[in-house]
Amino acid sequence: MKKIILGVAALTLVVTLTGCGLQNTNQQQATKEPIKIGWIGPLTGQSAVLGMDSVVAAQIAVDKINSQG
Repeated sequence: MKKIILGVAALTLVVTLTGCGLQNTNQQQATKEPIKIGWIGPLTGQSAVLGMDSVVAAQIAVDKINSQG
């Protein structure tokens, strides 16, 4: 019974991961649509120090990626 369950789980995993690679990234680059990203973190209160560092790091990453086209 364990072998059947493991076989079904493995098959499900393979099918799921196969579908993940089907996205056409060239189509998105050809249309030049903006890629929307989001960030959530503390910007007020006692944890604001951590949030401000995170938002600066996220902005640096966005600027670097945008500079590469």
